[in-house]
Amino acid sequence: MSICARLLLLATLVAVPACGDSDPSNVAGSYTISVTNRANGCKFANWTEGQSTQGIMATVSQEGSTVSVSFSGGTATFLDFAFGSHVMSGDVSGSSIDATLFGMRQLTMGGCSYTINGVMDGHLLGDTLTGELDYTAKTNGHPDCSAMMIERCHSIQAFNGTRPPPAQ
Repeated sequence: MSICARLLLLATLVAVPACGDSDPSNVAGSYTISVTNRANGCKFANWTEGQSTQGIMATVSQEGSTVSVSFSGGTATFLDFAFGSHVMSGDVSGSSIDATLFGMRQLTMGGCSYTINGVMDGHLLGDTLTGELDYTAKTNGHPDCSAMMIERCHSIQAFNGTRPPPAQ
């Protein structure tokens, strides 16, 4: 076998498995989600580690590898108040969702000005979506942000949700 033929064979063997890994799964649907508070590194008020909330409704819309997650009901109202929006946007790769809710509500503490972003790292197995929500502060870099422990803070929630199986 010539060197060119070997290189072509090697390139084919490397490229073919990579193609299957990036095709997005169908993650679209209406989910009923439960969240459990974990670490509260951002020192959010009324956050109790281990406390759970059930019955959160979210609709995941998908177009190719682009995804949006829209919350409804009381959760949407709370997110609109806290973040200025209740819709996360991002990407699907394989069966994984990476979506962000960019905070638009400006907060201040001393000279520190910041917003809070929420990042969803979710994984779909069958009709069950599990993962973490990681809330972090996007600051203006003022020294008060570090002094007040806002800079690089993380508050984490674990979540799991289910959707009805697709109609057949």
